[in-house]
Amino acid sequence: MAWTPRRFVSRYRGKNGMEYQLICPNCKKDNLWYNSTRGSGQCFTCPGNSRSGNLSFTSRQLKLHFEGLDSCDLDEALHAIIKPRVQQEVIHYPWQEHFSAKWYLEKVRRCEPEVLAQAGVWYDQGKDKVCIPIQRILPGPVPETAPYMCRVADPEVSGWMVQPREANKENYWFDPVGIVNPDYVVLVEGVFDVMTPKLSGQAIALLGTKLYEDAVHWLCDRCPKVIIWMDPDGPGVKAAADITTILSGLMPLARVVYEKEPGDCTPHEARSIIQGALAYVSGPMVGEEYYPRLEAA
Repeated sequence: MAWTPRRFVSRYRGKNGMEYQLICPNCKKDNLWYNSTRGSGQCFTCPGNSRSGNLSFTSRQLKLHFEGLDSCDLDEALHAIIKPRVQQEVIHYPWQEHFSAKWYLEKVRRCEPEVLAQAGVWYDQGKDKVCIPIQRILPGPVPETAPYMCRVADPEVSGWMVQPREANKENYWFDPVGIVNPDYVVLVEGVFDVMTPKLSGQAIALLGTKLYEDAVHWLCDRCPKVIIWMDPDGPGVKAAADITTILSGLMPLARVVYEKEPGDCTPHEARSIIQGALAYVSGPMVGEEYYPRLEAA
């Protein structure tokens, strides 16, 4: 009797065809990979060939069951007889109820609870990640799961991830209040950069250092003035220059040059910088670099 795979762990379409990750009938581990286009598979756990897995056993068993099927029919057959893996349910936990998230957001990032509530921040306990919803720039199709950015609640670990993966970052940014007809917009890099400037202005995070086409269209349609405030590191300085080049001639703008990231500024610093930039953007040096000179609080 031919072996019937009872469930698969995952599948994806690679450069060599559709790959299925299956439960091996021999070792019972979920390390059996089968390529339906090539008609062959291998288990990387079974003994016999430490480098490529037990290829002959796996291929023989699968071909006995799927003999005579082409790759398209085989994909349908796999779906029909294999029970898909049950996805782990993502539960939105209140960040206030978990020490690591509360400590990271309030102590490390110095975010106000009211601002976090406005942004819709939540916590994924299973992955120990802080999650922040992101918004689509222009109307269009959205994934079934509302897109969000997530990162580990640890200041020593860097890097954000967009979820779900089918959400293209080019179509999204972080605009928690849904600015409609602003008098001006402050463009920043990351979601935490929005938290402080949002207290004294209208900031939108680009989720990186690139100004994509959707964002340019939105700014041209709705924004009379733009303040560019990127991080003071190398990528941020280059991004500010590139964004200035893109928007020059389309609207009045100012490029802030300051020693701190927007998210590291106090509300007083952010307020003073934005007020100064707004006065600067209406002056004769529109588009040039603005170096804030802050007064004492």
